[in-house]
Formats: sequence, C-alpha cells, structure tokens
Amino acid sequence: MKLRPKWYAPLLAAPLGVLGVAPIPLVEPGTGYSDPGFWILAGIASACVALIGLLILPFAIIRVEERELWVRGKYGWSRLVELQEGERWVAADGKLLVRGADGALTERRSVRRWTVRGADWARLEAAYGEDR
Repeated sequence: MKLRPKWYAPLLAAPLGVLGVAPIPLVEPGTGYSDPGFWILAGIASACVALIGLLILPFAIIRVEERELWVRGKYGWSRLVELQEGERWVAADGKLLVRGADGALTERRSVRRWTVRGADWARLEAAYGEDR
C-alpha cells in the first residue's frame, strides 16, 4: 500500500528557500538583509521549493507491504523495516507500530497520521487496524 504526503507538506518546506539564500548577504558585498532585492529573491526561492513540493504530491513517499516498510529516496525505494517472524503491523494511536510476538507494541520508524493523506491513512487503518 502506497502512502502519499498531506497537501500542506510543501507549504511547511517552503521556508527552506529562505534558508537557502540566507548566506548571500554574508558573501556578497553591498547587500544586506534589509535590502528589498534579498527578500524578493528569498520569496522566489521559497515559491520554487513549494512548487517542487506540489509537483511531487501525487507520488507515494512511503510503501507498506505485509513484511516490509519502504521509503522513496533519491535513488528509488529503500527498505527501512523488515518484520521478523511473529511480528505484524498495527495502526494505532495515530502511528504505524509493530506488534511483536509477545504482544508488545514498538515503533520502528516514524509513520504518523499527520504526515499521510487522510484517505491513505484510512486504508492503512482498515488493513492494519488494532482490531484486525
């Protein structure tokens, strides 16, 4: 099952554009943080970061399979978690947890409800809910 990010994720990442241009006044003579041109450039950089984020919204960033948790990275899919014998996924308390063979719940990697689209989380709860 593939999980996509929430719609507001690019808006949270947009301030990274400001951080990307923040060193410019330190290395470029004649510019400063009070210069309107700097803030225009910072706004353009933030808009570019948000636009790139909006373009990747339709694509899944996390994949949950019966025995494995995968994440999409720079070079394709990477396996983060592989369940051992007797373990299973459980969606509870707004997180994706692992129920061990002894019944204890542990969190191996952070997959939280607020980072995943609502429809995708509903499918995850239906497949791996506490009462399954």
